[in-house]
Amino acid sequence: MSPSLHPGMAYGHDAYSPRESPPQDDHPASYGNEIASMAVIFNSSSQRDHSLTFDVPREIGCYSVGGKTRTYIDSPVNKRYLRADIPCKTAEINLKYGLEGRVPRDWTKSAALENLLHWVDRNRGKVMPPCSSEETQRVRPDFICSRDVLKLFLCTPYLAKDEWRVAARRIEGVVYLRNVLSKAEQDRRRGTQEGKANWSSRFRQHMVSCQRSSNVVPDKIADETQTYHAVLQSQLGTHKIIFEAEVMAVDNSQGFTKSGLNPYVEFRTCIDFDGFKKGEKYLRYKSLKWWAHARLAGASSLVCGSCSESGMVKRIEKLQISDIPKKTKKFWKEEECMRFCDNVLSFIKEYVRDDERTYLFNVAMETETGHSSRRKVECRRLQNPSRIPVLPDWYLQSMVTGKSTS
Repeated sequence: MSPSLHPGMAYGHDAYSPRESPPQDDHPASYGNEIASMAVIFNSSSQRDHSLTFDVPREIGCYSVGGKTRTYIDSPVNKRYLRADIPCKTAEINLKYGLEGRVPRDWTKSAALENLLHWVDRNRGKVMPPCSSEETQRVRPDFICSRDVLKLFLCTPYLAKDEWRVAARRIEGVVYLRNVLSKAEQDRRRGTQEGKANWSSRFRQHMVSCQRSSNVVPDKIADETQTYHAVLQSQLGTHKIIFEAEVMAVDNSQGFTKSGLNPYVEFRTCIDFDGFKKGEKYLRYKSLKWWAHARLAGASSLVCGSCSESGMVKRIEKLQISDIPKKTKKFWKEEECMRFCDNVLSFIKEYVRDDERTYLFNVAMETETGHSSRRKVECRRLQNPSRIPVLPDWYLQSMVTGKSTS
């Protein structure tokens, strides 16, 4: 999987904010010329690198986010706990009740990296402590990003139709990665913000409590903009990574501490989950995305509400995240996902070396003479410095002065 160079050079270092609409010309080529690429290939029969590991991430901080503008809150005020009295086989939950007046979250806009940067700015000593150059190099992360970016990389080998774009910029030896939504992806997300797509948030509301070991009846109105985030530190292969992960709930049960995992719980809803989990769509695709999302955070379990077409949850099933790959190995393998993610991070690290430039990485199709179409990850150096600002001005200023501007 060694990268292959392609001709063409273009210069730039910034780009459009993820809060704004993409430029009218949304093709990746409009951002800059391709300077390198790596093929999206893997071979399950090839010799395995047993030294490649991704341990359970260690939580080094937390924060909350609230409101339609996704504002950073420097406290765990939005932290929620898994209820102790989950009615697994006798559930009777109407997921439509309370949705009429809900406060929706706009999934077409993302401030995940920016909010993480607010935490980094306030906790610089935990990320890049002031010490000798040798010690600093040992603890300094190679990458800072959101969990969503790593999830894109993990799933790429097995999701041939999924596309993604990630912008990268290097500052003082750290590469920052930002997920860049295309106009097509924004339109897709906009179309899934109504109806059944919102049942999971309502289901979660029934499964959590604001206090430890409590079984509080959920509010009548769902506010989907209030979220809690953990700041995690981990290492994949040789890559040290700090990333954020939205935590839906924390399992506060006494026996949990023996698991060695983080006490995080994910929630999903599915129509007739008993039947769905036996089908190829789940085994090949949905299980991969559910696993990747949870595995990256070191989450312990996923609670799925099996519901009817009318939105009534009749049964609740708790899945152990570590068990999912064992039941889907015919369709995808955990080690291949981790290996490809490691390769992408190595590819990015190789080409993002200049602190004054921004790079765009995207998945694309390529056709070689005599070969069928296959995918590749392209590296482009941005031409226009105003199109994708990976880092906000206030953070850059903080990096220059060494003082928090938050």
